[in-house]
Amino acid sequence: MRTQRKKVTLIMGVVCMIMYGLFFFGSKANLNPYVVGIVCGSCVGPFWAMLDSGTMLVSESPPTSVRMIVSTVQNLLSGCIYGIAMITNMILINILGDKAIGTITTILTFVGLSAGV
Repeated sequence: MRTQRKKVTLIMGVVCMIMYGLFFFGSKANLNPYVVGIVCGSCVGPFWAMLDSGTMLVSESPPTSVRMIVSTVQNLLSGCIYGIAMITNMILINILGDKAIGTITTILTFVGLSAGV
């Protein structure tokens, strides 16, 4: 069962990164808003599926005696990583300006998703 969750997490992470990349380049290239919206919506589902299956994978794998500790550490690490990404995003936007918001966010998203997968 664990190998299936690993596969689902990996596949959904890759699909999410591809769809997010298409969304970014589609919005930069001024494609039809309907196409950009469909691609954006196609990114959200795989993101949540990856997040849920990854959480189940981490929280159900360890023995019962340490399961709560593992879940707590996972949430603390996720919070720290989100905080670092948010602070980095704010600093880079202040340095590079408003025109770089999309590029900065996309780079940080790809780095975060790649590390998470």
